[in-house]
Amino acid sequence: MLIVVTSEHHIPNEADWINQMFQNGLKYLHLRKPGYSMHAYQNLIDLIESQYHRKIMIHEHHELCTKYGLHGIHIPEYHRKQMAHLDTYVNEYYAQDFVVSSSFHDIDSIQQFQIHLDYYLLSPVFDSVSKKGYSGKEFNVLDQERLIVGLGGIHADNISNTLQLGYQGVAVLGSIWQANNPLQSFQNIQKQYQAALT
Repeated sequence: MLIVVTSEHHIPNEADWINQMFQNGLKYLHLRKPGYSMHAYQNLIDLIESQYHRKIMIHEHHELCTKYGLHGIHIPEYHRKQMAHLDTYVNEYYAQDFVVSSSFHDIDSIQQFQIHLDYYLLSPVFDSVSKKGYSGKEFNVLDQERLIVGLGGIHADNISNTLQLGYQGVAVLGSIWQANNPLQSFQNIQKQYQAALT
């Protein structure tokens, strides 16, 4: 599982880059714009070709998941900790055949979490590309039974190391959006990811 996470900031021609990545084999996009209104989210989704909507996980304004027929919802850690009836909320989306994931920052929190999720984003694996001073923990998840996707500081040169730590997928953010050519960066990462699986 190779996931591209959007930058939380505005990126020039972002929808064009996203469409090109989908055209070149991107399976899953996490749409994460914490400062965006629902209207701003809709404007961005409307610029992404509708054939790719089913590959998008949305971080905020989850009701858009149903409106656009997205892949599912991602529940940020801060949001998850504030919700009183999280299990009911998650089950409402499962009942509609959506995928549900959430963010974690240590292995113990994943182990103690009682609600089933399709996968768990764990970060930071390595020193973050997009967040200065966000030091990597190099979590080893080889003994974990849940589907854990690594995030944080992952780029083409350390994807093999990431998978060796037991991750069943990787999510990339800064290595894509801070590159001069996001599409080319994605293609390099995708190539290394596929090579690491063989």
